[in-house]
Amino acid sequence: MARKRPKISPNKVSPNVSLDICKSIQSAPWVNVKVSNAWYSYLFTGGDTGHGDVYVSVSKNPGKHAATVELIAPKRYRISSCVFTDDANNQLGWELRRKPHTIGNRNTAIQDAKYTILVEDTGNGSCVIPCDPGVRNLP
Repeated sequence: MARKRPKISPNKVSPNVSLDICKSIQSAPWVNVKVSNAWYSYLFTGGDTGHGDVYVSVSKNPGKHAATVELIAPKRYRISSCVFTDDANNQLGWELRRKPHTIGNRNTAIQDAKYTILVEDTGNGSCVIPCDPGVRNLP
């Protein structure tokens, strides 16, 4: 069976992504991770899939795109940085100084990359929780 093509962000529209996190195990669709001998759960909402993923069409929407990422968790949590994997074409960048934070996408090459938002729990020895959906530049 063929996969359904995902909804794609229109040109010059920034998909909004929200990230919630808590120090406990939660049921799906939350993602549970163990960090520093403690269990955390995170949940991305928004983006193009409703789960934080972002899709952009290179052929129909070339040029710069951005996705905003807003942390909606209690104040003890803060976004410390963002790391990209599988970004071989250097399409993605991170702007931490602005709120909401922004992922920039040059959108000049097809690729399937991931972004990992690193969230610091200042109430637990400043441990860092990795939270990762994906970014796709589609043909």
